[in-house]
Amino acid sequence: MVFKLPVFSFYRHYLRQVRRLPHSYLRIKASDDFRALAATPTHKSQLRNSRIKRISKDLRRIGLAVTGRQDAFSYILDLAYGRRGKLKWELMEPLLTQANVPSLPEPIIHSRSSSRPPVYSAELSALLINTASRTNKSLELHQLKFPPTLSSRANPTSEEARLLGPLSKRLEFNTRWRYFTREWKKVYPPLEIAVKGNNGLLSTSVSDVLRAEGKIVGSQDQGLLDGIKEMVAQNDTTLLDGSVVVIKHCWEEFLSSY
Repeated sequence: MVFKLPVFSFYRHYLRQVRRLPHSYLRIKASDDFRALAATPTHKSQLRNSRIKRISKDLRRIGLAVTGRQDAFSYILDLAYGRRGKLKWELMEPLLTQANVPSLPEPIIHSRSSSRPPVYSAELSALLINTASRTNKSLELHQLKFPPTLSSRANPTSEEARLLGPLSKRLEFNTRWRYFTREWKKVYPPLEIAVKGNNGLLSTSVSDVLRAEGKIVGSQDQGLLDGIKEMVAQNDTTLLDGSVVVIKHCWEEFLSSY
């Protein structure tokens, strides 16, 4: 089995497979994964074996992807462009930060400044209410202000609050944050943020986005979206280092969410 190979032989084999796919992040991920594996103390055999098996699983999927398995290729696309795994968090983190917000909401529990409700950035709000950028049904703007999972008793003027008493502030705080966390995880992370310039055209340059007080994601201004569009424009079968992989349908489906 692959994971019984010496680590460096395993790494070279992994890179040979990854180079057959046009996704630079997979090579970065391979380097990170094997660096973590090499740094694992020998006495922590359970952790070491767990990491080897996870890498082996990814390698098997990559092998299936380069031979034309549509489900495997779709999985690799999700991995390469941050729809799963560590990269998803890295792309989403700038949109989730609660620091440097111009006007912080008042704490739910007045005596505790740490009890502020979550702040939905303009970029995150746009993703949450857009059907194409969600793994399921999009949200309505009013749901960001008052989550559907939150009891109407959180509104002190509601009939329920009048009859049953106001909702616990601690419960309101927990409910709002659980909803925020649950819903952002259903979002496809953006490859780049675009803003409208003075000429009316969209721009993804870092300087233009910062000028518009937008947030910069990790893949900003790298041309990834244009690269995907070029892939879609190719023929139904694309030669990748001698392996014929039917990928156009996967690319088209992937592109439809941007």
